Amino acid sequence: MLRRGVAGWRASINLMLTVFNLVPGFPLDGGRILRAVLWHLTGSFLKATRIAARSGQIVGYGLIFWGIWTGLVISNWFSGLWLAFIGWLLRNAAQESVLRMSVRSALGGLVAEDIMTQDYPTVSGRLSLLDLVQEHILRTGQRCFLVSQNGRLEGLIDHLASGKGGIP
Repeated sequence: MLRRGVAGWRASINLMLTVFNLVPGFPLDGGRILRAVLWHLTGSFLKATRIAARSGQIVGYGLIFWGIWTGLVISNWFSGLWLAFIGWLLRNAAQESVLRMSVRSALGGLVAEDIMTQDYPTVSGRLSLLDLVQEHILRTGQRCFLVSQNGRLEGLIDHLASGKGGIP
């Protein structure tokens, strides 16, 4: 008899989790289904992600307000706190998804060579740090210098360098 009670309790919890996971709020599975449908309709993965994530934010805010209402009106603080917390997590996850997609879209197709600079001044390894600061860093605003000795690259000094002489 006890097994039936536990099995029924576990089945009802799994059913509730399944239904909740199918809510069309990204990044829940229902939100991913919504994004797939929107991607098919709009032809834009980024636009579909933004719309589905907005849906996730709305669902998240809804859960937060439902949790507050549950805590204040129904006086069930424990359930209200959990609902608000789950809503907050969902809202944050939806925002992060949009941010991640925006970064991917902006950086997609770029390689390191596209954003690197080849214009680094070279200084002698015998240059004093005082002269480096006064003549180069303060005058030019540059923060990264190649260090060479007798035409041979010896290392790099950058604004993050600490200790003994930068990053060799």
